[in-house]
Amino acid sequence: PALDDLRSLAPGELASVERFRVDHQEWGSVAWLESVDLGNVDDIAAAVVIAHGRIFVHSPGLQRRAHVTLNAIRVPSNSTAEKLQASLGNVLRKSFASVSDITYNAELEEVRFTVRAWV
Repeated sequence: PALDDLRSLAPGELASVERFRVDHQEWGSVAWLESVDLGNVDDIAAAVVIAHGRIFVHSPGLQRRAHVTLNAIRVPSNSTAEKLQASLGNVLRKSFASVSDITYNAELEEVRFTVRAWV
């Protein structure tokens, strides 16, 4: 739902928001796969921080399964796309309790994965 639509919801409706998504034009997006609780979220930008190569979710109501896309992920000059793809699983597993479906698209400079459990 758009921010304007969220503002019009009653407090009880904010407890179970379907198809919630946060996008950062430059760095990526998070699309939740199940309903989220926005009842205690006053500032979405503070609750979901998307930066270059990073994502932080600071609200327990948002720590649900989600598809994550990180943009502008470039292969280091001393590496290859294959090596980067191979190392992504280890890097992401240090940041999240459970991740799956990790893919890297060198042409789009994009990493996609599913967070099944946040830390």
